[in-house]
Amino acid sequence: MTAAIAPALTQFRSILLRVLKTLVLVVLVALPEAALAQNFSADACKFISNIRDLLAIASISVIAIAIVFAGYQIVVAHKRWAEVAPVLISGILISAATQVGTWLLSHGGGVKNCANALLFGMAGHIA
Repeated sequence: MTAAIAPALTQFRSILLRVLKTLVLVVLVALPEAALAQNFSADACKFISNIRDLLAIASISVIAIAIVFAGYQIVVAHKRWAEVAPVLISGILISAATQVGTWLLSHGGGVKNCANALLFGMAGHIA
């Protein structure tokens, strides 16, 4: 490693560690039942379902905001398509990424139990 990369790598590790600690704290505060392992399967299914719903909403919101912003730039600021294309492409890519996340969290076909559906659904996507 060069001397210029080492400080940046150290800073990245400390930021990543802070983000992970914050994420664990948020999950433990938001799901106290998960911390105590009481009825974890049902709570996990509800939590995953909520995340899936939020990802679907985020996907629609991001692409809608990108289209509105690009339309505003074209109509009011008299920009060309080439000038707003990066915004539209970024919106489409972000929206597609959230849809992929939604698909990964979807239940497996025909499995009644939520925990099994999550397990088999993720295994089907990975395989």
